[in-house]
Amino acid sequence: MTIKTTSNRLEEIKHIDKEGNEFWSARELMNVLGYKGWREFDKLIHKAKKASDNSAFESSLAFAHSHKIKKSKNRHGEIELKLKDYVLSRYACYLIAQNGDPAKQEIALAQSYFATQTRKQELKEEYEKNMERIKARERLREAEKVFSGVLSEHKVDNKGIAEIRSSGDEALFKTRTRELKEKYKLDPSKPLADVLPTIALTAKQLATEMTTYKTKEKSFMGKDKIKAEHIHNNIEIRKLLVENEIYPETLAAEEDIEKIKKKLNITEIEALSLAEIEEMEILIDITGNTNREFLENLAREIKNSPGNTNLVIIYGSQEEKKKLSKSVKITERFFKLIKPFIVFVE
Repeated sequence: MTIKTTSNRLEEIKHIDKEGNEFWSARELMNVLGYKGWREFDKLIHKAKKASDNSAFESSLAFAHSHKIKKSKNRHGEIELKLKDYVLSRYACYLIAQNGDPAKQEIALAQSYFATQTRKQELKEEYEKNMERIKARERLREAEKVFSGVLSEHKVDNKGIAEIRSSGDEALFKTRTRELKEKYKLDPSKPLADVLPTIALTAKQLATEMTTYKTKEKSFMGKDKIKAEHIHNNIEIRKLLVENEIYPETLAAEEDIEKIKKKLNITEIEALSLAEIEEMEILIDITGNTNREFLENLAREIKNSPGNTNLVIIYGSQEEKKKLSKSVKITERFFKLIKPFIVFVE
């Protein structure tokens, strides 16, 4: 049995539920892994469940009890037999393969398959989590930009804007912005929002948009009234969080969002299929690139590969950067060509 055959068979017996979650039947998996009898395979399942419990993972979530109906005949006619089965997650299948008979070639091949698939899923989930946080940060950035513009129109200078924003943070976190930065070991010149988790970014955004709305609606003028309104809105958002046992000041800092943007390249992207990439936007930076062969190949791929992926190209010199957008289809060859220059995917 080859790796390709094993992978194909494991894919063929994979099921998808109504919520889009994948699962496997233990009875079907048993045959693919080269086990002839249920009793022996059931012992292996219990061994894998024990390994799951020892890792502090709730085994009942990965090994759900089920049954299969098998029709048979006896002297009284056709009867239905209810056979014990399990609905297995990918993690459960991985543990079964890890605890299986290493002498079986099928087990070794399954170990490789499930380890690879599990790692791809982990990378994909991490990518999606990072993208959610990046988008929340961009929404907050836009809200604060609008907020500053409205405050300027309502007779608040730059010093007053900074004071109002800082008062909002203090009301939301019950801590001054400077102290929060010290707690998170953040450079004083860096925005606090760059290390906040998604829920805190969303809270700040909502409070900011509320103050912007009320300032315009009530025609507030000057720092004092707007500051009071901003403090009030942040207190209200904090109350909602605390009611749900979320205390903003206790939330742990996350990795600097600017560093995440730089890291969101090949490791996370390779966890996605070309079909998933097709509906995304890819930013590549080829500033200063004078490699004639590369530039000719890039132009050829763009011309010959129309599709749905929005490819944004930053090019030109360091002093005069330019931007070009093209709708392309990302083939494996195309992806390999632009891979070293990808700086962002959304």
